[in-house]
Amino acid sequence: MASAKDTERTFQGELYKLLSEIIEEKKYPFQVRQEQKYGDYTPDLSLYPKEGTRPFAIWELKQPGLKEDLSRLPDAAASAGASYALTSNVRETILYRIYRRQPMHLKTLRGIPVADLKTLLSSPEHMEMLKRHAEEVLKELNLLLDKDSDAPSS
Repeated sequence: MASAKDTERTFQGELYKLLSEIIEEKKYPFQVRQEQKYGDYTPDLSLYPKEGTRPFAIWELKQPGLKEDLSRLPDAAASAGASYALTSNVRETILYRIYRRQPMHLKTLRGIPVADLKTLLSSPEHMEMLKRHAEEVLKELNLLLDKDSDAPSS
């Protein structure tokens, strides 16, 4: 029987594959990396601009119903050099702008109504919902990337 940690890693791997496929298929200007280390910090996923050398956003994943410790988020994003952070417990994904070492809530995206990761991973219907959710997240990040690249440099 798989442990909760093994199930989390399987979920992380499935989401990584889905994001990679969507990025390729829809030509989003991102690349996704799994467990990229930044000093003492390793986010579950990092999203880089296609030509970027530092992540645009980091993504922390949790079991359904659990919440991320937001007190760590600004330092984690700073370690990675990311301006944005996402937290997801499958049921919702929250997008933050990290500004002056504070997480500023930008948007909450409704996720998948499942009780646990095993249910999600074993159901083709739920996996299709996860794919749509991942695409929704990429659309939001793409809008932010466009907006940030249109902003005047300081």
